Amino acid sequence: MVDRIDFQRAYGKVVARAWSDPDFKALLLTDARAALASVGIEYPADIEVHVRENNATEMNLVLPPQPDENELSEEEVDQIANGSIVPCYIIPTKGRWQLK
Repeated sequence: MVDRIDFQRAYGKVVARAWSDPDFKALLLTDARAALASVGIEYPADIEVHVRENNATEMNLVLPPQPDENELSEEEVDQIANGSIVPCYIIPTKGRWQLK
């Protein structure tokens, strides 16, 4: 299972690569599965990943699915509420992602 820290690190690497490699960014925007697989991130075929880019006139807000009861500790919920954890880093697929 991929934990939150591993997911955050992988996400950061993907963002940094997209910023520094125009070919990777183009692939990420057109074929996220292939782009993510090229950096060792795999997920089941029944999960779709959509990559959108914010710009000066467009912002994408991602609302993650609500966690199951008791999935998050009270401390984690408080951290989300005060902004110290960004909820998009909560992995909604419960271990179905693989980092290789």
